[in-house]
Amino acid sequence: MLIGVVKEIKEQENCVGLTPAGVQALKKAGADVIVETGAGVGSGIADADYARAGAEIVEQAADTWTRSDTHDGHVTCAPVADSQGLESTPLDQLL
Repeated sequence: MLIGVVKEIKEQENCVGLTPAGVQALKKAGADVIVETGAGVGSGIADADYARAGAEIVEQAADTWTRSDTHDGHVTCAPVADSQGLESTPLDQLL
């Protein structure tokens, strides 16, 4: 499964759909993750942090929409949850 994370486009919206810890958990569960350049900037997360966690960084949101099996574009921002326990959660229920 390939999961895409896009940059928030709403004005003054600084959240992101997945943290680097979430990337690591998804990778451990067998998924691949692509992240749009700058997706985490508003939350203080650099592209390099996502890359170190195992995500591929892509230049445009269109890359995530066309390449991913699922994406975070429909998710309303919520507080970041602890990534513990994700190993037993089916991938289709994570986002």
